[in-house]
Amino acid sequence: KIIREIKKVNHNLRAVKTIFRPRPLKKISGAKVFYTTTAPKWIGKKLKRYLEEQFECQVTGISHHLSDRKRLRREIAARAGEFSLLLTELKAASVEVTATMGRELGVEVVYCDNQPITVGGDGELATEIETVYQLAKKRFFKE
Repeated sequence: KIIREIKKVNHNLRAVKTIFRPRPLKKISGAKVFYTTTAPKWIGKKLKRYLEEQFECQVTGISHHLSDRKRLRREIAARAGEFSLLLTELKAASVEVTATMGRELGVEVVYCDNQPITVGGDGELATEIETVYQLAKKRFFKE
């Protein structure tokens, strides 16, 4: 529906539909993982399945409260002993709370990116970004 509305403004515009999925910055295979994120709770099962399938880990819990430091701390503490690794998005709370708690619990902390994955629209995200970049460069240098 969003793409249809965009096309109403200008039918020549290209739009790419994406979803975000976690991409750990270090190997996590074989680990029992507690994942902290700002993603809404309704997407939790998909994120768990994605992490387990793509990175061969076992997700033992997820906190969707990365922006609520007190609640995040409580949720991690409540699951202590059930995980060997804390996987977290890089946000202020992840540095302040997750890294500290990881150290206190003696578990590794691994940060992750939110990687955009193309799921529809007018092409692949990387290709469309390159096209926009080349157009901007051409216009800037008036080639």
